[in-house]
Amino acid sequence: MSEKIKYVPLPEVGEHTDQIKIGELGLPVGLDTERLLLNLPRTLLIAKLGDIGHLTIRGFRGEVTEEGFGIGGISGDGTGTATKSITIAKAKASQSEVEGGDHENISFKDNYLWKDATVKINNAEIEQRIRSDGDKWERGPYDVKARAKYMNDSLRRGLASAALESILGENPLRTLELSSLKSTFLVSMYSLGLGPEAALLFFISIHSVENCIEQVVMKNKMGRDLPPRQISLFNRRHYDRLVLTSLLNRSSRLIKAKNNLIYIRLNSIGRGERTRTFDLRVPNAAR
Repeated sequence: MSEKIKYVPLPEVGEHTDQIKIGELGLPVGLDTERLLLNLPRTLLIAKLGDIGHLTIRGFRGEVTEEGFGIGGISGDGTGTATKSITIAKAKASQSEVEGGDHENISFKDNYLWKDATVKINNAEIEQRIRSDGDKWERGPYDVKARAKYMNDSLRRGLASAALESILGENPLRTLELSSLKSTFLVSMYSLGLGPEAALLFFISIHSVENCIEQVVMKNKMGRDLPPRQISLFNRRHYDRLVLTSLLNRSSRLIKAKNNLIYIRLNSIGRGERTRTFDLRVPNAAR
């Protein structure tokens, strides 16, 4: 991207980067998709920190949340009165898939292997949640602000799940169990009286040596320039990058709705017949 562009309409994302692809979103006909804006630099950064080189965003229609009504009380004739709806089974608003890399066979190449991730947004569940909000959204499932709100939540959750699998593999708990051996070694060093700073410095030094060996081995093995390396204090499993992408994801707004405004230009003539121009932004009645 030559220009510093922040929010980009979803249909135009491909014009600014080849690292994010917007697939078939499956949005309702008549919805103004040009007003759905993606925070492009922030989405790219979160994906990269999650060791994701290419991200695809698309929609699908999956399961929806099942709702029922509770019993508020019993009348004199034995008739039950219903209260507000309650959630019986909540469906996921997004799914994620990660491809690339062999998580079962950990090797030096993992630090150079960028994954391909797909986040699928469940349009059926989003529309269900919009309807559950009652009269909050004037146009229901066709309300762009409502759609942006729930698409943002779905994308953030899907991207977080993809980053977790990208870094820790399909079985994160098993990966963490294996890594706990090094953590136990670190605690043992601290208990021997080295002090927390010395123990942590020794721990990082081990990874630094591994990283240097890795670069020499990879260059000799491949015989060509390496792809960009995933910078991390940890070798193979980038726990620090996972923490950073999680924190950034939680504090980011990735999709928002563009305000539907029309511009009116007014000219006024002052003293000496000098013309002054005023631009006014007025909310458009047609959303």
